[in-house]
Amino acid sequence: MNKLSVIPFRKDLLENFVYDGVESDISGHDIKDIAEYYSTLGLSFIGHIDGKVIGVGGVFPLWKSWGSCWLFVNKEAKNHKVCVFRSILTKMRELVRAYNIEILTVQCVDDSLEAHRLLDHLGFTKSKEFKMALYGRKI
Repeated sequence: MNKLSVIPFRKDLLENFVYDGVESDISGHDIKDIAEYYSTLGLSFIGHIDGKVIGVGGVFPLWKSWGSCWLFVNKEAKNHKVCVFRSILTKMRELVRAYNIEILTVQCVDDSLEAHRLLDHLGFTKSKEFKMALYGRKI
């Protein structure tokens, strides 16, 4: 099995990133823009195997002792679940320490059981969220 490498974020490495994750309305082009924006907020990384990007994510501070994290992985990551999980956990802990974060938040799509399981294994707990169904919609 090939080894997963985690390196600092570089936008040029996302040129060939194929995003086929759970958010069907987000394309690979969207991910590049989203990842580039998030990378300006905090430390971000790319995970790749044999030069093929399988995920991108990071952590950024929100305010004193609070932070947020983000992650997009493609289906190839499923073939490397254990090393992907360990890499995420290691980097997340490293970044939480770097930013002195005591409370780390994450947003996740509602209908992804796999994403919810990953967050559960990473130690996140789900709390009640409120959403505005018509926000941004023209009536």
